[in-house]
Amino acid sequence: MDRDGTIALVSSVAATTSAGPQDMALSGDGRFLLAVSRASGAIDAFRVGYDGSLTAIGTTTGLHAGSVFGLAGN
Repeated sequence: MDRDGTIALVSSVAATTSAGPQDMALSGDGRFLLAVSRASGAIDAFRVGYDGSLTAIGTTTGLHAGSVFGLAGN
């Protein structure tokens, strides 16, 4: 977001995730984004910058592909 409050594109590609991201969740404080990939059994973690940009901070792999359904609580 620009200083005057208008929305501005930071980058045409915000982040690269594992194959087939299915669900995403933003942390309660808005500082982190998790993307789960059911196809590859991975969860990618990103830090959210003050301007909305994303920085990859890690990937958890080894989850049984197809067993991960989403990040949101029911």
